[in-house]
Amino acid sequence: MPAAHRNVLEGEPLALLKWAKNTGEHTERMITYHLTERHDPTNGLRAARKMREISKLYGDERFEAVCTYALGLNITALRSIESIIKNDADLRARHIGALSQAKNRTVHSDVRGPNYFGD
Repeated sequence: MPAAHRNVLEGEPLALLKWAKNTGEHTERMITYHLTERHDPTNGLRAARKMREISKLYGDERFEAVCTYALGLNITALRSIESIIKNDADLRARHIGALSQAKNRTVHSDVRGPNYFGD
């Protein structure tokens, strides 16, 4: 392998880790997983490259939100990350969470509630 090609292959994981660290904590965890913890480092490098491309396309803040959502569900596969971002699954989950917190519960006279049953 030519020296220039070897230098790129050796330096790229470090550049990806630096980018991930600057993007956010969950992005860093996701990229670190793909570069160090996978059984197939070549495919891990490819996945990390693709994730950087996705981040450039959708923005670092959105990609960090997707990584937060995915890691919360123990999802690390590139195909799943692509699906989450294309289908806005992370945005829907945030929206549903905000709605359930903001929803006022009406009190009905026929509902006993927790005070009825005592301690």
